[in-house]
Amino acid sequence: MPRFDASYALLIGVSEYQDHEFPEVPAAIHNLAGLRSLLAPADGGGFPREKCRMVANPRTGEGMRVAIKRAAESATDVLLLYYVGHGWKVDGDLYLASQSSSPDSIETTGLAYKTVRRLVRSSPAAVRIIVLDCCFSGVATGLLSGAGDLCLSEPEVAIPLDEELPDEHADGVCVIASSGPNQPSQDSDGADHTAFTGHFLATLKAATQAGEVRDLAAVFDGTKAAMTSAELRHTPLIASMGGARRLALVKSLTAPDAPLSVAVPETAVVRNPEAAHDDDTAVAAPPNDDGPAKLMSWHTPVGSADIFDSALALTLLQQAMAIGGDDERAG
Repeated sequence: MPRFDASYALLIGVSEYQDHEFPEVPAAIHNLAGLRSLLAPADGGGFPREKCRMVANPRTGEGMRVAIKRAAESATDVLLLYYVGHGWKVDGDLYLASQSSSPDSIETTGLAYKTVRRLVRSSPAAVRIIVLDCCFSGVATGLLSGAGDLCLSEPEVAIPLDEELPDEHADGVCVIASSGPNQPSQDSDGADHTAFTGHFLATLKAATQAGEVRDLAAVFDGTKAAMTSAELRHTPLIASMGGARRLALVKSLTAPDAPLSVAVPETAVVRNPEAAHDDDTAVAAPPNDDGPAKLMSWHTPVGSADIFDSALALTLLQQAMAIGGDDERAG
């Protein structure tokens, strides 16, 4: 899971266009609201609301560039960028449309994906995630990097990779596209969302409601399976470097964190909370008079242990930091 206080999610959606050659995408606004409700739930447990920003109908490509730049600079753990709207290709390059874009003007009124990639790569975030729901978005999966442990979901898709060096400070990058590099994306799932995002949201919701925590790879696989079952005319793609595709973005709604299982050696004094009274004071005494001093106490819902072993104490602290210490506490 991300360290949400050090992460940032930017959700951009363009539903209305000044030029009639780009038809409206009314589902785009529903996509933004649906994603934000999962990523930044009102009861907490996800991105802080102020760090999960929605940008609806940006008028210009420059406006999108500035929003992405600010988001990229604000994240040090996980940066998530989502775009839904019209995508267009010019000489093989992908452009994201703004409200003022048209097919003829998109090079000046839209935002080149190569600019998006450069802004995201410049972020100090350890993990960078880009999700594009637009026509021809698969172009982006081929622009991830020409080096490192690149993993494409469809190895038979021949996409030239650029020659930029990988980021040495990053743990991973993941790009998810709603369609192939030469495919349009369906703008409706028959309900409130676009086809790709509708299935993406449904997969996330089903997992959280079932008490599961799914990483990006599993959510992508579920989304792709649902789109295939629905016989859509476009296939999503995913490309990643490092461990980014193994990141889970949302917590389970029902399943509590699993209790930490650790072997407690004989050098720990175990105390059952049911056997103690509220006014009792635990005495930090070693198992024998000549033994080591207590280093810490470890409290769980089923009991407590006084820890005297330095190696075990270090292990417990490391695991507490890894899981966020929601159910267990070291004191």
